[in-house]
Amino acid sequence: MKEMLTNNLVLKIGAVLFAILIWLMVLNIENPTDSKTLSNIPITFENTEVFSSQAKTFSVVNSTNTVSVRAYAKRLDLDKIVREDFKAVVDCNKITELNGAVKVEVEYEGAGSLIRFDVIQNETIQIATEDIKRQEWSIKYFITGSPKSGYTVGDVMLSPNKVEVVAPASRMQEIAYVAVSVDVSGADSDVSKDVNLVFYDQEDKPISFSEKEQVVTSTQMTRIHVPILKTNQVPVDYFTVIGVDDVAEGYRYVGVECDTASVNLQGLKASMAELHKITIPAELLDVTGATGDVVKEIDITQLLPSNVEVVGSKVITVTLKVEKLVTKDFLVNKNLFHVSGMDEVLYQYEILPGDTSYRVSIRGLEEDLRTLSSSNLQVSLDVTGYGPGSHELMPVVVLDEGFTIAELETVLVVITDLQEETTAPEEGSTEAEDPEAAVPPETSDADTTTEAAGE
Repeated sequence: MKEMLTNNLVLKIGAVLFAILIWLMVLNIENPTDSKTLSNIPITFENTEVFSSQAKTFSVVNSTNTVSVRAYAKRLDLDKIVREDFKAVVDCNKITELNGAVKVEVEYEGAGSLIRFDVIQNETIQIATEDIKRQEWSIKYFITGSPKSGYTVGDVMLSPNKVEVVAPASRMQEIAYVAVSVDVSGADSDVSKDVNLVFYDQEDKPISFSEKEQVVTSTQMTRIHVPILKTNQVPVDYFTVIGVDDVAEGYRYVGVECDTASVNLQGLKASMAELHKITIPAELLDVTGATGDVVKEIDITQLLPSNVEVVGSKVITVTLKVEKLVTKDFLVNKNLFHVSGMDEVLYQYEILPGDTSYRVSIRGLEEDLRTLSSSNLQVSLDVTGYGPGSHELMPVVVLDEGFTIAELETVLVVITDLQEETTAPEEGSTEAEDPEAAVPPETSDADTTTEAAGE
């Protein structure tokens, strides 16, 4: 009998099953209470319009958006209780402090036999509120790439060209501008497409907004139309200027500058074929009486046929340069004067006074005067026809065009008869000097030229 019980496998298995059955019966009769923790129950916010009515928004500090509970139930019912059975709610109508702690109300909505539950994490949460701002932005655009050679980009159109943004004040402050971009590389026809708006900060970096940040835009994209136009580059002719010799006294016209050497035009092929340059009328470029630069902003469209248009900027700037004349003094060594017309056999010549420095005042443009120096100035005297005696003569200064003499003084030239010195009468002689020898000749043509040069 004993061996039958110990060696019979069927009886052993039956005994185990019977024990399990007895345990389940006891467990079903007793069914003790047990607990479990349910985490990451999402918090929802109700009646949020109470904030929007005050032009405010709110956020949860530290992004605390869930709660955790500990549920108590009969052990056999505990597995039937799941996280989705709980609802965590913040009723915004019950918030009295706009910044601070608010209570999270947790409810059980499941079908399982729950005895009770306790909120063990985030029974209260911290919220912060801030003002809602509304602002309208003009949409900028960026063109990348270049059209096909011989083509250019016309006037770009955006539809819509503005976007209204509603966002918390802190987020609105981050926005520097709103823009879209389109690539026209190699294009030979118009480019039109819908493109997404991109928000940029002060450092030209894109900004992204999550759905939870309560940033609302009136549109998220715009349609951009980029005309691609056939062009010809036409030079600008602006060299006819009126009044170049009639600027104000003490000034000089020195030339013309233009910020645009040529312009891109587009139009009918026949009209473009006959248009070789754009000539600015002389009446638009007048410097009469000018005491400084004359700046002219000229609308090119008024100079073109009606069926030809400017591609790009329609205004060019022409600057007529007028500079003030200045005077500068130079000291020339009299020993370097070139004296012509001397008869060194009969006469001796001396330039007085003995000071070797002779002042020459020259007027011209300041930049040009820097190229002059005393050593390279050519000063000459013509003593042709002058006999013995003292003569005041005006030197002649050789100057390049662009310079004039501002002030020039005469010099005293003493001419001595060498023969008279060798045959001078003995002391006490009463022989009279020849009166004609001390009389200067009549003013010659050479003197007239010298005076003119000194004016």
